[in-house]
Amino acid sequence: MKPEKILIVDDNVQNIQILGRILSENGYELVIATGGEEAIKILKRIPVDLILLDINMPGLNGYETFEKIREIDKTKDIPIIFISALAEQEEKIKGLQIGASDYITKPFNKTELLLRIKVHLELKTKKEELQKKNEKIQELLRVLLHDLKNPLTGSRSLLELFREDKSLIEESLPMLFYSIDACLNIINSIRELNSIEDGKMELTLVPINLKEAIINANSLLTSKFEMKNISIELHIPEDLKILADQTIFSHSIMSNLIANAIKFSYSNSSIIISAEQKGNYVKISIRDFGIGIPEKLLKDVFSFTKPTSRKGTAGEKGTGYGMPLVNKFIEKLNGSIEIQSEVENEQKKGTEVILTIPSANLAK
Repeated sequence: MKPEKILIVDDNVQNIQILGRILSENGYELVIATGGEEAIKILKRIPVDLILLDINMPGLNGYETFEKIREIDKTKDIPIIFISALAEQEEKIKGLQIGASDYITKPFNKTELLLRIKVHLELKTKKEELQKKNEKIQELLRVLLHDLKNPLTGSRSLLELFREDKSLIEESLPMLFYSIDACLNIINSIRELNSIEDGKMELTLVPINLKEAIINANSLLTSKFEMKNISIELHIPEDLKILADQTIFSHSIMSNLIANAIKFSYSNSSIIISAEQKGNYVKISIRDFGIGIPEKLLKDVFSFTKPTSRKGTAGEKGTGYGMPLVNKFIEKLNGSIEIQSEVENEQKKGTEVILTIPSANLAK
């Protein structure tokens, strides 16, 4: 574990030496600045865990330096402790009011100083852990909302058919049950993914028949295929198997990729899905002949922080989180994904998504 890094900002060399000796003896890594302007320059280059900041300094004083630090996005959350000879109550209150983590007066007690530094570093760590936990929860929620959309849309389409023609109920019931089961499986997969992220369990990968898994994914998208009169061609060996989780592969990966291909395809076009074994892996291609992905969007297509949502050829809307989520799930399956795309004004328009997934067949 790396030692925590503390920036000392003080124009008095003797103060720096005293603080430096105490901190280095207790395992902290030091960064030194003799003024506010120098501290700002350092912080733009070097990440630190905590700042000890003097108030009375030439140039930028401590309060002004504090405000400058808080204006910089990557430094705004660093805990800052004022260390000053200004012992008046008003100065302490001012320091805390503007947002400092603590205020210690000189001359300080060594034990108290170390305890306060330890407390604020621990608080910083806890805050970062909570922030990561919150981000993970938000990500899992996005997965849940995104992946439930296809089976729920399929169920609603079937119910609409029942309303128009009740004689279809009996023959369509298996598909309705399948859609409901898909929703439950997705919910269970999200719970499992959460446990995996927390280190409470490992994902179990089992051999699954690739063609069957893709047919299952397609079955949830029947209404979308019909709406745009899009045909699908499967070129997949009957006996080809991959090592994966059935629900994650069918509903969190393939269902999303095929739905995307439909969204960006023109009506009366086709989608081609092919696969072949390459050594210990299976390469899967999902190819459409739609509008393609512009280069400026393609570079951020897997980013959660820069979602690349845009409308489909029939005005379909999306969240922009589909591809980042697919990429995350493929990583969980020990696979990889790449995208090749040509925008519609070029000769070979359309998009090809290529997945590489571990094979369950013996290498050829």
